Formats: sequence, structure tokens, C-alpha cells
Amino acid sequence: MKKSIVFFSRPGSAWNTEKPMWEQNYWDDHTQFIDALFNSGKIIQGGPFSDGSGSMVIFAADSVEEVRELMKGDPWGQRQILVEDDIKEWTIFLNASEKKST
Repeated sequence: MKKSIVFFSRPGSAWNTEKPMWEQNYWDDHTQFIDALFNSGKIIQGGPFSDGSGSMVIFAADSVEEVRELMKGDPWGQRQILVEDDIKEWTIFLNASEKKST
């Protein structure tokens, strides 16, 4: 059974603070990479923090190491635009998407 693994990222040294996320260098390459992981079912949810401090992506994966290896392919990570901050396995106790309606 796949585990929920949370990938936290933060702006790297190549992040341009004067531009919004979608105007950062290699935006199209990054979104194609992330979209492919989402479409394959590896990413469950993801997106940026509203304060601009980074982003969070929730993966369905076997381990933290698997996610770390997957994210090595991210063009933004490779170019220090948005970089790994932390990766943690997450134990979910409450999940509204699995809640049965009455």
C-alpha cells in the first residue's frame, strides 16, 4: 500500500523575487514535469503557499526516498529555482474525501 509522503519546497538561489511563480524561468518545463507526475497518480495534491514561502506536494509513494528520487527530475530543483526543504511521511487519520455521506 502506498504511503502519503509530503514534499515541502522553498525558493532557491535562482528564484526571482520580482516575478510571480508563473513567470519564473523554466515554468513550462516545471509544470510539464509536475503534471506528468500528477497524471500518473504519483501526486495527489499540490500547490504553492499563499505567502510565497514555497509549496507543498502530497505524493502516493512507497517511501521518502522514492519521492526524493522522483523530484531530482524537476527542472526547477535542478536549476535552484524551487528546492527541497523537507520530505516527511504523513499518517492521515481524518480524510473528508473518504467520508461517507449520510
